[in-house]
Amino acid sequence: MHKRVGKSSVFINYAVWESMEIYKEAVNKILFNSEPQSRVLKYDDDTLVISPHLFKKIAIPGICGAD
Repeated sequence: MHKRVGKSSVFINYAVWESMEIYKEAVNKILFNSEPQSRVLKYDDDTLVISPHLFKKIAIPGICGAD
């Protein structure tokens, strides 16, 4: 879990999924459930917003690798 620096309430949680199918299943279960997202995830605040994104590692020469 990562929190944005400063006075922000933005948090980022990331995971490495075993496969795209498992990721899709998890996202669909959360986003398309009839319950609010916060209740599906057992989170106490109804202001929770989930916005799934997919990323891939990229190498930037002289700065970081993509390992």
